[in-house]
Amino acid sequence: MDCSVPSHKLMPPRLGGGIAMRDALLARLHEARHAALVVLAASPGYGKTTLLAQWRQQLVGARARVGWLSLGPELDAPTRFCAAIAASVASVVQGDVSPSSRHDPTEALIAALAAVPDELYLMLDGAEYLRDTGAWAVLQALIDARLPRLHLALATRCRPALRLGQLGAEGVVVEFDDESLAFTLAETRACLPPESGQAASVRLMEATRGWPAGVRMLAGGRAPDDSRAALDAYWSEVVAPGLSVGQARLLRWLAWLDRWTPELAAEVTGVPRAAECARSLVGQGIFIGPARAHAGWHTLHPLFADWLRRSMPLAGADRLALHRRAVAAWLRVGSSGEALDHAMRADDGGLVAHVVREAMPAMPALSQLRALPDWIDQAGVKHVVDEPALWLAAAWACTVAARLGEAERWLAMVAGCDDVAPQVALVRASIAFQKDDPATMDVWLARLGGHALPHPSLEHIRAALAVRCGAMLHRPEFPPVPRLEAAPHDELVAMAHGAAALTMLLRGDARRAQAIGMPAARMAQQIHGRRSVSACVCAVPVAAALLEQDRAEEAAEMMACWLDLAHHSSPDVMIVATLCQARLQWLAGDQHGARATLAEAQAHAAGRGLMRVQLRLLAQRVVFAIQAGDLRHAGLLQDELDALAATLDASDMRAREVGTIAALSRVRVALSAGNPVGALAALEPVRSDNAGALVLIDLLFARVNAALDRPQLVVRHLESALAAGLRLGLLRMLRDEPGIPALLDCVQPSGDAVRDNWLGRVRAAKDQLQQPATCLPMIRRRRRDGEPEHLTPRERDIVALLEQSMSNKRIALVLNLSVDTVKWNLRQIYAKLGVSTRYEVILAVRNRALRTGTA
Repeated sequence: MDCSVPSHKLMPPRLGGGIAMRDALLARLHEARHAALVVLAASPGYGKTTLLAQWRQQLVGARARVGWLSLGPELDAPTRFCAAIAASVASVVQGDVSPSSRHDPTEALIAALAAVPDELYLMLDGAEYLRDTGAWAVLQALIDARLPRLHLALATRCRPALRLGQLGAEGVVVEFDDESLAFTLAETRACLPPESGQAASVRLMEATRGWPAGVRMLAGGRAPDDSRAALDAYWSEVVAPGLSVGQARLLRWLAWLDRWTPELAAEVTGVPRAAECARSLVGQGIFIGPARAHAGWHTLHPLFADWLRRSMPLAGADRLALHRRAVAAWLRVGSSGEALDHAMRADDGGLVAHVVREAMPAMPALSQLRALPDWIDQAGVKHVVDEPALWLAAAWACTVAARLGEAERWLAMVAGCDDVAPQVALVRASIAFQKDDPATMDVWLARLGGHALPHPSLEHIRAALAVRCGAMLHRPEFPPVPRLEAAPHDELVAMAHGAAALTMLLRGDARRAQAIGMPAARMAQQIHGRRSVSACVCAVPVAAALLEQDRAEEAAEMMACWLDLAHHSSPDVMIVATLCQARLQWLAGDQHGARATLAEAQAHAAGRGLMRVQLRLLAQRVVFAIQAGDLRHAGLLQDELDALAATLDASDMRAREVGTIAALSRVRVALSAGNPVGALAALEPVRSDNAGALVLIDLLFARVNAALDRPQLVVRHLESALAAGLRLGLLRMLRDEPGIPALLDCVQPSGDAVRDNWLGRVRAAKDQLQQPATCLPMIRRRRRDGEPEHLTPRERDIVALLEQSMSNKRIALVLNLSVDTVKWNLRQIYAKLGVSTRYEVILAVRNRALRTGTA
């Protein structure tokens, strides 16, 4: 048998210096190294060849024998294919492995490979070129032979013609698809300039769905028009040539559908033999993937769909006909949200009204409903004035979008319609919730009484409102929420769980907030998308709970790109999202960004008349000012906070929470001003039934008693705070409260392993500047190799005293500063020198002195 194969076919492409190692995927491949078969089946541009080449590099570095074969049409025959495999193996093993020409080529190849004494990896790149069933039969035979030392790896655009189901059941195959090979958020962020924020990373990842080639083209620093031109060239040169005329004709219709099955494609497009053509497209590997959480449904990559719509546009009449047929199809399968989306895209008010009528008494999915006010703005009110069902839908949509004045106007139009009275009551309760008015919300919910509502979705809304209303009115009971598994595709069920998670978090229980919210957040993201209303409501409390447990990077991943949505969400979501975002920025060293986030959100809350939101954000601004040593500004902010709190009537349901917020902030300001007596006078009257507030009260009592030299009371309050913090998962509250880390030395180990481990975690020295990947915006700090000329005179004085092994307290006495000011200056020194400990500061400065010969 002729084994001559061009040498370039037996070597992988050269890995350029700019190619990043995909460590997480390489780790998964390392775990799969004992599998008989590894399949990388994905669309073009997902880095299959590069990843195989990187894995080969690692295996060769570990002294494994790795054969490589780049396939092409010329090898698409059993005999030539066997010969090429033999040539690839011969390039990495000693001895003759050529199959004998006197035997069946496949059997001879198996015999030759069985004789190889070492572990052998055979990597086949470009398996989509194999069309001959005989070539695939060769591969299947190699796998079926179960040679214990042979491991095959395939990279292909199409699903391999192998018995993968059987191999999967036997546990001998590991598969990677588009989703597996997509860039993570961290990998996407690494392609952007360092100054780009995490929000830009998330937008890029969402636009590309992590498609590596697309990420690189859009993140390459080109102007927007140049990036689009590069993408258009890619589709035209790489994808379009592989399409038949029939496939291209069908794709120009499918580009207007968010998801489809072959049968729905035939119904909606009207293209002849559409179902058969759609099935051929699915198996061809051209940017068609499974739709989120919808088994059997498919979706086009959004960038590919955008190119199809622009390069092969449908005529206006064809597009209108498609949307109308899509409305009928989605209503038939019970998806009123997607039907509403197509009705609005058809710009047909009658069709929109028809969808809403068909959906009643339920409501279309909230994420589609959120677009209704914008459609009304563009289409004009004349489209909706004659349809009461649409008036109610518009009221719901405006409430969800926090356009409350418009919601009230739409509700006025349905006044007197008794058949929608329950929905009207729920809308009014929701408006009261958006206005942060629990008393009015309670009145509207009470009007519903215990009567069953006409649809489960309305019950889910009532459950979510009841949870938050009860919490705001300080009711101890916790109304039940629907089971998540009962209606996994109902956004309102996820939102009810999000409301429960928010309630737990605002009560100070981070552990329960995470336990309730995490499953709902994952489900909402998977089914409804990262930017859906339900995903936002669920993810925000989960992110805050993760941050409290010192899992900042995970918190930032959950929070990414939702701050703009939070501004138009309920007051509680706005509070939690803004505080979480600002704290992440502060921990990353972006003090200006953290303060700006709070100030901007406070202004937005003032515009919506949300006093409680303003107070919570002001209290955090006071904390940041104290931590930065800006005590005069902290006092001014406290004055603003006190003045705002004084405007709230004592009979208002929110007065209790507002009074607690203002009082605890006043205690912090008094302590920072060196007035522990005044702090104690402000703290002693404070009472709360909020578990998180009680932990903070204990911490503040510990600080006050330390300043008053009452060590036994310090320990008692610290022990109480530590015990409650362990139960609630409030690690960062314990660690971040000014003055507390220095007091923790007073607490001794108890012999209880769980408690002592927790104490160790709270005490653990943490670099205040986390990796920039964990927050917004991205700020990369480069180590400056200890350049004291960047330090201010005060910072130089502190460094000089550090070299004398002085404590923070001693440095404060020598320089006539507060301890908090010394700590703040130390953080600035750490950031400037790129270090994280006092010892490293001393080393950096001494190394500088040795290099320059200065003292």
